[in-house]
Amino acid sequence: MQYSNESLDRQKKIQDLKNAGVICYANNFHGKQDISDIIAKQDQTKEATALMESGASGDFKTAGRLVLHRSMGKLVFSKIMDHSGEIQICFQKGNVVFNTGNPAFCHSGLRSGISET
Repeated sequence: MQYSNESLDRQKKIQDLKNAGVICYANNFHGKQDISDIIAKQDQTKEATALMESGASGDFKTAGRLVLHRSMGKLVFSKIMDHSGEIQICFQKGNVVFNTGNPAFCHSGLRSGISET
């Protein structure tokens, strides 16, 4: 069976991530909150200026599918969706640490992963 170049590229990227210690298709995420629960608690979130100064570490933990990604200079806007809803998130370039599922392999920058800023 012949695979397309796009399929071969995807397979190579997945293998490179696995070789780097990234769990590509994690089947669970302990402590995850549904997005609908986060939306219900939106009155408990910090103001935007406070978030930019101190970050949002430990406020919420969720996982889902990244369905939208837009880069606007030093800001990146994304949308995450799970079975219960979707939320928009914003990252400031160079100010984000991602958890890839492997504690030995966490890195800064803008790559796929779970935000823990």
